[in-house]
Amino acid sequence: MARSYCNDHGGVPDLTCPNNVAGAWAAGALFVDVYHFPVINTKTAAAQAQENLQFLADHNVRYGRMWLDVEGDRTSGTWHPEQQQNVEFIQEFVTTVQAAGVVAGVYCSTDTWNDITGNTDQFAALPLWWSSHGKDYAAFGGWAAPMLVQYAYDTQKCGQEYDSDYIYPG
Repeated sequence: MARSYCNDHGGVPDLTCPNNVAGAWAAGALFVDVYHFPVINTKTAAAQAQENLQFLADHNVRYGRMWLDVEGDRTSGTWHPEQQQNVEFIQEFVTTVQAAGVVAGVYCSTDTWNDITGNTDQFAALPLWWSSHGKDYAAFGGWAAPMLVQYAYDTQKCGQEYDSDYIYPG
């Protein structure tokens, strides 16, 4: 996974993404996806998604899915205080990405999903990349099982920091 959009400077494409994705393909990755870390209060979800999609197209980035990173909380300003506003933001993002012919997915932990969306099951048809935080999976948000599981965080090897994921066998 490579971050393609970040919430720095009011929301901008991640300029390291094209090289990160190219490096993953060159290293023999079987699939390479991108993830979008949104900014809530400066741009609409559609504007961010369009900006991200255009950036990826302009840089000829070859990727599979675009995951929306749903983490943080409602009290720190990462997400709207009202859960319904967050659900609407997520829907606008997903609709924009899918209209461009890209497969959308959701990245989150159980706790953040519950806090940010009130455990809505509105997105259960999308693939889930679940952040486990050392827990066993229990269904939430309408997802019977995740597609991917993130199980290790901030690992370092050869001077590079990364998280570790696996395809869920369920």
